[in-house]
Amino acid sequence: MSRLRKFNNTVLQSVKGGADSDDETPFHPLDTEEQEEFISDLELRNLAANNQLIGFLSVGYVVCCGVFLWLVVNVRSGSKSPIYRRLLLFCVNSIVCSLIALRYEIIKDFKLVGSIKMRVTNHKINAVNSVLLMLISWEASDKVDRLGLQILLHVPLVLFGLSLVSRRWMDDLDSEIGGLRGLKYKFKNV
Repeated sequence: MSRLRKFNNTVLQSVKGGADSDDETPFHPLDTEEQEEFISDLELRNLAANNQLIGFLSVGYVVCCGVFLWLVVNVRSGSKSPIYRRLLLFCVNSIVCSLIALRYEIIKDFKLVGSIKMRVTNHKINAVNSVLLMLISWEASDKVDRLGLQILLHVPLVLFGLSLVSRRWMDDLDSEIGGLRGLKYKFKNV
């Protein structure tokens, strides 16, 4: 607890507005050590919440991959079964790309042949995933007759959108918490 808070709590209440305020939470300025402790606590809670969210989403993505793989194996033989198998395998690949983009921040260089290198980033993985999703949507709308199967084949698109939104929210919250460090004030020096 800062010395100023101990010294004169009534002055601090008048700064906030005193008894006229509708807010029940009293205003207590924090010194720099308390601010740092508060920001560190926010970072830890944010990291724990992000890890929990990524864990839940990862389990959901893996379950969806398992369902699509099960459907690939159990597609009945017929005139359209190769098309259905191909579309379902594209769906599995798209879900895996979404899962990788959600869980990891990737910047990796691969040496292909001789001096030819290829850099793999999340942006490139999302671009490949977008191409896969366009291909799935095009093929599903063109060659699949049943509405239920068309909706099922668009599940990877929903999962891709969910991974993009989740990753953006996590990154925005991390940058906001990082911005709090620059906003610290020195109350004891005022």
